[in-house]
Amino acid sequence: MCLVSVSPHRQAGNIMIQRQGSDEYWKLDTDSGTWQKVHKPRLSQRETEVLRLYAQGLTISQIAEKMCVVPDTVKYYRRRIFENFGVSSIVEALSYAVNNKIL
Repeated sequence: MCLVSVSPHRQAGNIMIQRQGSDEYWKLDTDSGTWQKVHKPRLSQRETEVLRLYAQGLTISQIAEKMCVVPDTVKYYRRRIFENFGVSSIVEALSYAVNNKIL
């Protein structure tokens, strides 16, 4: 079965093929015109918790309060999520997580 979904990235050229339920996918390298095998990123339990709380619409301060940490810790987890997913905003991260069944 083939499933087409919208890319979570703002810029064009992010073409991926993945098998449902697989932990890896193929990504087109537009510079070389070749496909590269990539493993889906894994999040720590705390990173997943931060992402879930963002999905519920909570602010950094609210997330910090719920997790009993300081806001800078939430920002640290958010930055790690962005790096793992290769995105630059929380909206892109949430879209990536939903499209890849991480959340």
